[in-house]
Amino acid sequence: MPRYLTLSQIESALNREKSVEQFLGSSEGECIAWLEMRPSTEGVELWHYEVFDDGDENAADLYSFAPTGEGWPEMPVSHHETFADALRAAQQNHGASNERWVNQSVIQDEYLDYRETKK
Repeated sequence: MPRYLTLSQIESALNREKSVEQFLGSSEGECIAWLEMRPSTEGVELWHYEVFDDGDENAADLYSFAPTGEGWPEMPVSHHETFADALRAAQQNHGASNERWVNQSVIQDEYLDYRETKK
């Protein structure tokens, strides 16, 4: 079963009030980052997360890793009226790919793949 969502699957998830995520890989130093595209009453929000790479092949729960800076973001990095606008902003501002979005929580598998390539 393919892991990545098509554009229509992403839009469908958002319409069902479900978030989708994209693992962005390494950030500065020993940190990793990912994006969340989250539905809101006024459109679609983009959330950017950056955490210390505290995991290994037995500990891949990115949501439990220590956040960098002051903690977890309290606000989205951007808000968009349409799904298409959110996709465009994710690409232009964060280097996201339209072909690498996954359902929420599948991002741990992405992280494990990333760790495998670092070996």
